Amino acid sequence: MHLDNHGKIAAADIAFYAPLLVITGFLILRHGYTRALGWLFLFLLSNVRLVFGILVLVMEGQKKPSIGIFIAISILASVGVTLLLMASMGFLRTVSNIGFSDKPYLLRSLDRTHFLFTIAIALIVAGGSMRIPTNKPSTQSTGKTLSRVGIVIATSAFMILVGFTTYFWVHRRKLTASRKMLLTAFTFAIPFLVVRIVYSILGAFASTLYSKWSPTKGSWVAFLLMGLLTEFIVVLIYVIAGISIPYSKDEEAAGLD
Repeated sequence: MHLDNHGKIAAADIAFYAPLLVITGFLILRHGYTRALGWLFLFLLSNVRLVFGILVLVMEGQKKPSIGIFIAISILASVGVTLLLMASMGFLRTVSNIGFSDKPYLLRSLDRTHFLFTIAIALIVAGGSMRIPTNKPSTQSTGKTLSRVGIVIATSAFMILVGFTTYFWVHRRKLTASRKMLLTAFTFAIPFLVVRIVYSILGAFASTLYSKWSPTKGSWVAFLLMGLLTEFIVVLIYVIAGISIPYSKDEEAAGLD
């Protein structure tokens, strides 16, 4: 089967995320239930990205590409970035567990971002499923609106996470060494997450599913640099942080800095 550039990128996507299923599964077990939220979302992201890559390859092998597969690929591309943001939220929740346990209102506010991300995913999936060209124009328009609202909500929740990050750095004396490592990881990831979010926003607000910002029919250079590569970098930052935190030296029980 001959692969175009999008197909080759999808193959690289599969090669990258397949081993991450094992690595993130290991990190979930290593860091325990109370600190597994971020790794759990990375595990889910790995599954989504594997399905995404497989569907792209399936579409590449079709003489007449299925519109259903095309829509599924578009949905998975947007859902994936939201899962990455939810992983970031999970890591910040872990950061806050010890040093800020005396501020329940702060923790509740952080937990509410999970609700925002969940709404965003629901809207993105619903909107994407309604944008099938065989649907009525009014239905497609509604789907486009829902997808856009979903991306806007996810972006807003991300901005809230950046605000929490600033607050945690100001009060970093209250954090243990392992929590500072997770906070540092998210801080380094922020610029790459911004680029990835911008790519999703451009795709959501494009006039057509076949725009330059489409992950399957658009510019493969934009998809590679703004979509895939930025995700790879963020995931690697998180995984390196997770592996670098020795479980046996975690200060959670003692509350030491």
